[in-house]
Amino acid sequence: MIKFFYLFIRVLLLFFISISLLVVVALFHKDVVPYIAKSYLHKYDIHYKDVKGSVFYGVEFTQLIYKDSVFAQKAKLHYSLAELLWLQPKIRLVDLRGLEVDLTKLLEKGDEGEDKKDRFIPPFLLEKFSTKDTKIIYGDEVVEFDLDLNYLSFTNSFDVEDLRLDLNSSYGGLHLDARVEKNKLHGNSKLSPSKKTNSYYEEYVSLLPKELELFISLTSSGVKLETQLESIKLKSNESISLEDVDIKSYYNFDQAKLELNANYTVFDSIQDLYLQVDEKSLFARIEDENILANINTLDFENFFLSAKGDEFYFNANLQYKDEQATLDSTLELDDPRLSPMKIKAKHKGLESMLEFSSPTFDAKLFREDMLLNGYADLEGAKLEIQGDLDQQRVVLDSN
Repeated sequence: MIKFFYLFIRVLLLFFISISLLVVVALFHKDVVPYIAKSYLHKYDIHYKDVKGSVFYGVEFTQLIYKDSVFAQKAKLHYSLAELLWLQPKIRLVDLRGLEVDLTKLLEKGDEGEDKKDRFIPPFLLEKFSTKDTKIIYGDEVVEFDLDLNYLSFTNSFDVEDLRLDLNSSYGGLHLDARVEKNKLHGNSKLSPSKKTNSYYEEYVSLLPKELELFISLTSSGVKLETQLESIKLKSNESISLEDVDIKSYYNFDQAKLELNANYTVFDSIQDLYLQVDEKSLFARIEDENILANINTLDFENFFLSAKGDEFYFNANLQYKDEQATLDSTLELDDPRLSPMKIKAKHKGLESMLEFSSPTFDAKLFREDMLLNGYADLEGAKLEIQGDLDQQRVVLDSN
């Protein structure tokens, strides 16, 4: 009996030693990973030139290709197999070099048959993620960037202790230092607009900064941006400049709605601008010590304007339809001796009309191409008006 029990223990021990050796060989032998990769990865449309590593410590790929739309010159995945068995599995490193993603091809192929809403993300901890010389291609647009993440973790939400992004595109460059806490990214960035981007605005304003500092806060529902500018000048009239400009904006992804607050100084007067715009409507308000002005629309064809100051009140309906603009407005001055004045205007192509009317004053001015003609009548005193905009000449004739 003792001899049989000893023999059984010996066989069992040899069996476990043999299994352990097989496991060790499987975990550490350099040929195991290439065998697994060759046997299974092609089923998921993943191809590569070379692969090396071990099941226990991680793998490294050379010229990795996914669905003919994602390419990486080098891809590294480092871990300890023991740490992958924790309640929150730990990965030590994901490192990508020369990554190119063709979004057009990737979106065309898609993930057929997968319900993205039901995807399960298990808890994990990634000590370091790094991608260098990365290109994202969408149509004719190319975005290049380097991205480094330290301690990316997920339980019920994403957290990142340190995020650094350096991005370049045809619109400009971006440097971002940020953190992610419970799915909310917040940090400071520097935006360097390209010549192409600046060309959109240089026709209207000057003194645009070469580098713009931005505070950014990003969630799944929207993005908040804050920045400051020392000065902005209007190209049409450089005597008008906005000083000490403080801008705060929020864009809601679900509602496709932008809200913007701006505080600035113009002509030694501090003004506040509030703007709210979405796909269907716009509302804007400008306010300072002396004036409150509003503009709103619900269809981007009919606009309603009002402005109120210490000594006047102005309201107007502005319609823009079929390339024709029409204005119907009233101006009231805080003076009992002066009656309200009606102001009407039309403009389409090279033809315009401007009309003023009150109980004591009536005037009409017509423009056709570069020629002006019209009249003004002040309590029976009538003036004929003719002009040529090319020659910058206006003639008044009282007959």
